[in-house]
Amino acid sequence: MNKEKKRFQSHFRKIRNAQFTGHPVYVFGEDGKDFLVLGITRSSETNGILNIPLTKNPEPKNEERAYLRPKIMRVSKGVENEVQKGWHFSNADKKIVLSITDSNKKRK
Repeated sequence: MNKEKKRFQSHFRKIRNAQFTGHPVYVFGEDGKDFLVLGITRSSETNGILNIPLTKNPEPKNEERAYLRPKIMRVSKGVENEVQKGWHFSNADKKIVLSITDSNKKRK
């Protein structure tokens, strides 16, 4: 049997664990039993670290200001989570996200 590995599709999820408590995250990769994620928040600062402002909120029909956490985090695939359909980054924000995720690939 020839098992082909499926190509990973980036997507948004809401994750509930001690670290996220239902906050949305952008899942851009996987590493073994973990998802590689970027957090999305309404706060301009998290734990003393400035967040990156997004030009448009990725959540449909939500006009509130949204920010991207600049640090890549790992989240176990087994945590309680829910896929968010219809969410997307604007074209300008995609460039910001790519610069952060590409920096992760260079470190490997």
